[in-house]
Amino acid sequence: MNKSSIRKQKIELRQALTASEHQDLSKQICAKLGKYLQDHKGIVAIYYPCNNEVDILALKCEQICLPVIDGTSKILKFRAWRQGEDLKISKYKIPQPLQTAEQLSPDIIIVPIVAFDKNLHRIGYGGGYYDATLQDLRKHKNILTIGVGFDFQETPKIQGEEHDQKLDVIITQSAILKP
Repeated sequence: MNKSSIRKQKIELRQALTASEHQDLSKQICAKLGKYLQDHKGIVAIYYPCNNEVDILALKCEQICLPVIDGTSKILKFRAWRQGEDLKISKYKIPQPLQTAEQLSPDIIIVPIVAFDKNLHRIGYGGGYYDATLQDLRKHKNILTIGVGFDFQETPKIQGEEHDQKLDVIITQSAILKP
């Protein structure tokens, strides 16, 4: 299957989750992620969950930021955010911090996943924002990238392309995948 077919199939499976199933699985993944992060300190970039992505908003970290799409660049910026602070809706209908929020450079990036394989490849929505951002950040500093997804989002093999950025870790409700 090509990336487009895998993407369509996995999004349909994710959308089929009931609200209760989604909440329960998200809590399990968030708890596992929180425990994993106890051994890793720094600024943590999370994402605001949309389209039935794993909800990690309950994650407790000292300093959290969210991605911001800034102009036409594929490289995401990250701005400080705390639960309850105002957000604005981006052109992709994703809540993001206001332009007045402090811009931060994350040490750990939690990446949403549409599909993944055991080799730590991921498929996102196809825009290339996370790939471009991870590639750029890795030029300047050592970052930890953690993908979070549901078990059913695993696929046997994703054919990586030159621009694709592998993740360091993938966490699901039943597994922590590492190299």
